[in-house]
Amino acid sequence: MYYGDLNISARKDKRRSIYLSIMLFYFIWLLVFSGITKLADQSFVNFWLNTPFLFEKRMAEVFAIVIPIVELLTALLIGLRRTRRIGLYFAVLIFMIYATYSIWSLINANGMPCSCNGFIAQFSWKQYLYFNIGNLVLARSSIYILKKEKRFYRDNDRNVS
Repeated sequence: MYYGDLNISARKDKRRSIYLSIMLFYFIWLLVFSGITKLADQSFVNFWLNTPFLFEKRMAEVFAIVIPIVELLTALLIGLRRTRRIGLYFAVLIFMIYATYSIWSLINANGMPCSCNGFIAQFSWKQYLYFNIGNLVLARSSIYILKKEKRFYRDNDRNVS
């Protein structure tokens, strides 16, 4: 009976590990894609220059550069084993900010289009909000699994020595 419990636990750990790997790949892909397309696309800069959200042109230019760089750095943090958890916390923060901005846009945008690129460009503000809430939940669950996985390996290392 003990061996059966161990087998179930091992399968559960393997499923968690696979889920975590898929989520890490997804977030790296999403953030790199988003960051690169924002840096390469002049319409992202134009969006910030024309947004009623910012009052100063200089601030809009800073936003247009800082946002994609933060996305790329977050992807890098997620990709490195030592900084993975910090990267996921940054991803949670990014998706919280994007969800908040989506809510603000739903209330105040008056038909203003989203500055999103790729397949996300076709989203309405409500769909963009749901997309960001979904990513927020996935990032948070990835942090939870990462903590469990680290705890599992740390406990097993103690038992071996």
